[in-house]
Amino acid sequence: MSNATSHTPLGDPKHDQALFRFPREIRDEIYRLLVKGCYLACEEKNVDQAGLSVLRVSKSIGAEAMEILYSESVFRFFIDHDHKDMDREHLQRVVPRMRYVHLHLDGMLFDSADWFQTWGDKAPTKRLEKQISAFIGLFEHVDINRQSLHVRITRCSAYLLWETSLFCTFCQGLKGLVVFRVANVEVILSSDFLWKPQYTHYHGFDITQKIKYARDLVGRVTHAVTKELGPEFGPPISGFKSDIGNVPMPKGENLFCLGDTGLIGFLQFHPSEHLVKTSATEKDALQ
Repeated sequence: MSNATSHTPLGDPKHDQALFRFPREIRDEIYRLLVKGCYLACEEKNVDQAGLSVLRVSKSIGAEAMEILYSESVFRFFIDHDHKDMDREHLQRVVPRMRYVHLHLDGMLFDSADWFQTWGDKAPTKRLEKQISAFIGLFEHVDINRQSLHVRITRCSAYLLWETSLFCTFCQGLKGLVVFRVANVEVILSSDFLWKPQYTHYHGFDITQKIKYARDLVGRVTHAVTKELGPEFGPPISGFKSDIGNVPMPKGENLFCLGDTGLIGFLQFHPSEHLVKTSATEKDALQ
């Protein structure tokens, strides 16, 4: 902007006169440099911070920058032991604009909730159910096309394979999120349970070979996810990867390592594409 407009109070139309001399493609590139990024969705962002202050320069500039912010940025949701209740009023305003959504889920929460419930304490289960329901409820009834959903489940153990596990309930809840073009699921092992036979022998694992057991466990968890999501999300691309060093991890994350890398099972679904194909097949069947 010119020196004249750089000292003009925010909200003054003169800001528009300077920036709108550029075509929309150039303005969008400027907005990307300022607002595109990765944000924690559950917190109201302070528009006075660097970059996001462009949102309050003027109504017209703010509206254009807001389109880039919500259509191209990644918004992260966390469900973990430090989880705080979502600001639903704020999220209900902004979620309809989000195209890229990441959900980070602590798999150990399922273990502890199920364990406490066997002893008659249902409080952890109810808290986790509330958190999961709150997240899914934000998206399942919003009828817009979204780009990608990325679910990252850390600290997984054999407990997730219990048919009565709350994990099954979580997967069933995800079935409603078919508006995403791509849905990725990552499964990361917990070393807390990996080496303890008392937690695994009931599931028929061969724990004498640690690496084989690790791959077997990850494979079974991803298969369980596929079994739940496949009918609505379609057949996934699946496999293993060992590049955990390139993946940002929450502080203090506990991982099973193979050498200098970690073992991750991954699935990639194409829900919206599968939904279109299924609808077309059903239509043909009725004709």
